[in-house]
Amino acid sequence: MKKNNKIIIINGSSKVKRGTSMHIIQWLKNELPEAVDISYREKLELEKDKTYTLIFVTPIYVDGIPSHLLEFMEELSHEKINSRVHVFFIAAGGLPQNSNNTDIYSIMDVFCTECNLIFHGGITLGMSQFIRNSGFTLWLNKQVFKSMKRLIRYVRNADKCGISHEITNPKIANILFVLFGNLYWIVINIYKNGIPKKIKYQRYKKEKLFH
Repeated sequence: MKKNNKIIIINGSSKVKRGTSMHIIQWLKNELPEAVDISYREKLELEKDKTYTLIFVTPIYVDGIPSHLLEFMEELSHEKINSRVHVFFIAAGGLPQNSNNTDIYSIMDVFCTECNLIFHGGITLGMSQFIRNSGFTLWLNKQVFKSMKRLIRYVRNADKCGISHEITNPKIANILFVLFGNLYWIVINIYKNGIPKKIKYQRYKKEKLFH
Protein backbone atom coordinates (compact mmCIF):
# COMPACT_ATOMS: atom_id res chain seq x y z
CA MET A 1 0.00 0.00 0.00
CA LYS A 2 1.30 3.44 -0.86
CA LYS A 3 2.34 5.60 2.06
CA ASN A 4 0.11 8.45 0.91
CA ASN A 5 -2.96 6.21 0.89
CA LYS A 6 -5.24 7.44 3.65
CA ILE A 7 -7.58 4.83 5.17
CA ILE A 8 -10.97 6.10 6.35
CA ILE A 9 -13.47 3.84 8.14
CA ILE A 10 -17.06 5.03 7.82
CA ASN A 11 -19.43 4.08 10.63
CA GLY A 12 -22.90 3.54 9.16
CA SER A 13 -24.64 2.65 12.42
CA SER A 14 -27.27 4.95 13.90
CA LYS A 15 -25.92 3.98 17.35
CA VAL A 16 -22.51 5.32 16.31
CA LYS A 17 -20.41 4.59 19.43
CA ARG A 18 -22.56 1.87 20.99
CA GLY A 19 -23.35 -0.58 18.21
CA THR A 20 -21.79 -3.72 16.81
CA SER A 21 -20.42 -1.62 13.95
CA MET A 22 -18.27 0.30 16.45
CA HIS A 23 -17.00 -2.99 17.87
CA ILE A 24 -15.89 -3.99 14.37
CA ILE A 25 -14.32 -0.56 13.80
CA GLN A 26 -12.30 -0.82 17.00
CA TRP A 27 -10.94 -4.16 15.82
CA LEU A 28 -10.10 -2.68 12.41
CA LYS A 29 -8.25 0.23 13.99
CA ASN A 30 -6.17 -2.16 16.08
CA GLU A 31 -5.18 -3.89 12.84
CA LEU A 32 -4.85 -0.62 10.89
CA PRO A 33 -3.54 1.93 13.41
CA GLU A 34 -3.04 4.48 10.65
CA ALA A 35 -6.78 4.48 9.86
CA VAL A 36 -9.21 7.17 10.99
CA ASP A 37 -12.93 6.71 11.50
CA ILE A 38 -15.87 9.00 10.87
CA SER A 39 -19.61 8.54 11.22
CA TYR A 40 -22.25 8.94 8.53
CA ARG A 41 -23.14 12.25 10.23
CA GLU A 42 -19.82 13.80 9.22
CA LYS A 43 -18.84 15.18 5.84
CA LEU A 44 -16.23 13.18 3.96
CA GLU A 45 -13.48 15.47 2.70
CA LEU A 46 -11.39 14.03 -0.16
CA GLU A 47 -8.45 16.09 -1.34
CA LYS A 48 -7.69 16.36 -5.03
CA ASP A 49 -5.15 13.93 -6.53
CA LYS A 50 -4.82 11.95 -3.30
CA THR A 51 -5.33 8.21 -2.78
CA TYR A 52 -7.88 6.94 -0.27
CA THR A 53 -9.23 3.63 0.94
CA LEU A 54 -12.75 3.75 2.37
CA ILE A 55 -14.13 0.94 4.52
CA PHE A 56 -17.89 1.18 5.02
CA VAL A 57 -19.03 -0.63 8.20
CA THR A 58 -22.78 -0.94 8.33
CA PRO A 59 -25.52 -2.90 10.08
CA ILE A 60 -28.02 -4.78 7.94
CA TYR A 61 -31.52 -3.35 8.36
CA VAL A 62 -34.06 -5.84 7.00
CA ASP A 63 -32.14 -6.74 3.82
CA GLY A 64 -30.28 -3.57 2.99
CA ILE A 65 -28.22 -0.56 3.98
CA PRO A 66 -29.79 1.85 6.53
CA SER A 67 -31.46 4.88 4.95
CA HIS A 68 -29.21 7.35 6.78
CA LEU A 69 -26.11 5.74 5.28
CA LEU A 70 -27.74 5.72 1.85
CA GLU A 71 -28.25 9.49 2.23
CA PHE A 72 -24.56 9.86 3.08
CA MET A 73 -23.64 7.88 -0.04
CA GLU A 74 -26.05 9.86 -2.20
CA GLU A 75 -24.54 13.16 -1.06
CA LEU A 76 -21.10 11.81 -1.89
CA SER A 77 -22.28 10.75 -5.35
CA HIS A 78 -23.21 14.37 -6.15
CA GLU A 79 -19.69 15.61 -5.48
CA LYS A 80 -16.95 15.71 -8.08
CA ILE A 81 -14.28 13.30 -6.86
CA ASN A 82 -10.81 13.93 -8.26
CA SER A 83 -9.07 11.32 -6.12
CA ARG A 84 -8.19 7.66 -6.49
CA VAL A 85 -10.56 5.96 -4.03
CA HIS A 86 -10.67 2.26 -3.13
CA VAL A 87 -13.82 0.97 -1.42
CA PHE A 88 -14.44 -2.04 0.84
CA PHE A 89 -17.43 -2.83 3.06
CA ILE A 90 -18.33 -4.89 6.12
CA ALA A 91 -22.06 -5.49 6.61
CA ALA A 92 -23.15 -7.04 9.90
CA GLY A 93 -26.59 -8.54 10.57
CA GLY A 94 -27.89 -10.06 13.76
CA LEU A 95 -29.53 -13.13 12.18
CA PRO A 96 -27.88 -16.23 10.66
CA GLN A 97 -29.57 -15.65 7.29
CA ASN A 98 -28.13 -12.11 7.09
CA SER A 99 -24.86 -13.62 5.88
CA ASN A 100 -26.62 -14.71 2.67
CA ASN A 101 -27.45 -11.11 1.80
CA THR A 102 -26.16 -10.07 -1.62
CA ASP A 103 -28.20 -6.86 -1.96
CA ILE A 104 -25.64 -4.78 -0.07
CA TYR A 105 -22.87 -5.97 -2.37
CA SER A 106 -24.96 -4.90 -5.37
CA ILE A 107 -25.76 -1.50 -3.83
CA MET A 108 -22.11 -0.81 -3.08
CA ASP A 109 -21.09 -1.93 -6.56
CA VAL A 110 -23.57 0.45 -8.23
CA PHE A 111 -22.57 3.28 -5.88
CA CYS A 112 -18.88 2.88 -6.75
CA THR A 113 -19.63 2.72 -10.47
CA GLU A 114 -21.71 5.93 -10.29
CA CYS A 115 -18.99 7.74 -8.32
CA ASN A 116 -16.09 6.35 -10.34
CA LEU A 117 -14.61 4.64 -7.27
CA ILE A 118 -12.65 1.38 -7.26
CA PHE A 119 -14.83 -1.31 -5.69
CA HIS A 120 -13.12 -4.29 -4.03
CA GLY A 121 -16.14 -5.98 -2.39
CA GLY A 122 -16.19 -6.91 1.27
CA ILE A 123 -17.67 -9.16 3.95
CA THR A 124 -21.25 -9.89 4.97
CA LEU A 125 -21.56 -11.24 8.52
CA GLY A 126 -24.45 -13.01 10.20
CA MET A 127 -24.93 -13.47 13.97
CA SER A 128 -23.03 -10.23 14.57
CA GLN A 129 -24.32 -9.82 18.14
CA PHE A 130 -22.82 -13.20 19.03
CA ILE A 131 -19.49 -12.14 17.49
CA ARG A 132 -19.57 -8.88 19.43
CA ASN A 133 -20.22 -10.60 22.75
CA SER A 134 -17.76 -13.46 22.27
CA GLY A 135 -14.93 -11.78 20.34
CA PHE A 136 -13.35 -12.51 16.97
CA THR A 137 -10.77 -14.92 18.40
CA LEU A 138 -13.29 -17.38 19.90
CA TRP A 139 -12.89 -20.75 18.13
CA LEU A 140 -16.54 -20.64 17.01
CA ASN A 141 -15.70 -17.42 15.16
CA LYS A 142 -12.58 -18.80 13.48
CA GLN A 143 -13.87 -18.49 9.93
CA VAL A 144 -15.10 -14.95 10.62
CA PHE A 145 -11.67 -14.05 12.01
CA LYS A 146 -9.95 -15.44 8.90
CA SER A 147 -12.23 -13.41 6.64
CA MET A 148 -11.48 -10.25 8.60
CA LYS A 149 -7.72 -10.85 8.45
CA ARG A 150 -7.96 -11.39 4.69
CA LEU A 151 -9.78 -8.08 4.37
CA ILE A 152 -6.92 -6.36 6.20
CA ARG A 153 -4.45 -7.81 3.68
CA TYR A 154 -6.64 -6.61 0.80
CA VAL A 155 -6.86 -3.12 2.29
CA ARG A 156 -3.09 -2.94 2.67
CA ASN A 157 -2.66 -4.03 -0.95
CA ALA A 158 -5.64 -2.21 -2.46
CA ASP A 159 -3.73 -1.24 -5.60
CA LYS A 160 -3.12 -4.91 -6.43
CA CYS A 161 -6.21 -6.74 -5.19
CA GLY A 162 -9.34 -7.52 -7.19
CA ILE A 163 -12.95 -7.92 -6.08
CA SER A 164 -14.21 -10.44 -3.52
CA HIS A 165 -17.33 -10.97 -1.44
CA GLU A 166 -17.13 -13.26 1.57
CA ILE A 167 -20.26 -14.34 3.42
CA THR A 168 -19.62 -15.86 6.80
CA ASN A 169 -21.13 -16.82 10.15
CA PRO A 170 -19.82 -18.13 13.46
CA LYS A 171 -19.68 -21.93 13.48
CA ILE A 172 -22.76 -22.47 15.62
CA ALA A 173 -26.01 -24.26 14.82
CA ASN A 174 -28.93 -21.91 14.13
CA ILE A 175 -31.11 -23.56 16.78
CA LEU A 176 -28.46 -22.98 19.46
CA PHE A 177 -27.96 -19.40 18.30
CA VAL A 178 -31.71 -18.71 18.62
CA LEU A 179 -31.81 -20.37 22.06
CA PHE A 180 -28.86 -18.41 23.45
CA GLY A 181 -30.10 -15.24 21.75
CA ASN A 182 -33.47 -15.51 23.49
CA LEU A 183 -31.83 -16.14 26.85
CA TYR A 184 -29.51 -13.15 26.31
CA TRP A 185 -32.39 -10.76 25.60
CA ILE A 186 -34.36 -12.06 28.59
CA VAL A 187 -31.39 -11.32 30.86
CA ILE A 188 -30.87 -7.88 29.28
CA ASN A 189 -34.53 -6.98 29.79
CA ILE A 190 -34.55 -8.17 33.37
CA TYR A 191 -31.32 -6.62 34.61
CA LYS A 192 -30.86 -3.57 32.41
CA ASN A 193 -34.37 -2.37 31.67
CA GLY A 194 -35.65 -2.29 35.22
CA ILE A 195 -38.26 -5.07 35.11
CA PRO A 196 -39.34 -5.75 38.73
CA LYS A 197 -38.30 -9.12 40.12
CA LYS A 198 -41.86 -10.03 41.07
CA ILE A 199 -42.98 -10.10 37.42
CA LYS A 200 -39.87 -11.71 35.88
CA TYR A 201 -41.56 -15.02 35.31
CA GLN A 202 -45.18 -14.01 35.74
CA ARG A 203 -47.54 -15.21 33.03
CA TYR A 204 -50.46 -12.91 32.34
CA LYS A 205 -53.85 -14.35 31.55
CA LYS A 206 -55.11 -13.72 28.04
CA GLU A 207 -57.93 -11.51 29.22
CA LYS A 208 -55.50 -9.20 31.01
CA LEU A 209 -53.48 -8.68 27.86
CA PHE A 210 -56.47 -7.48 25.84
CA HIS A 211 -58.43 -5.46 28.41
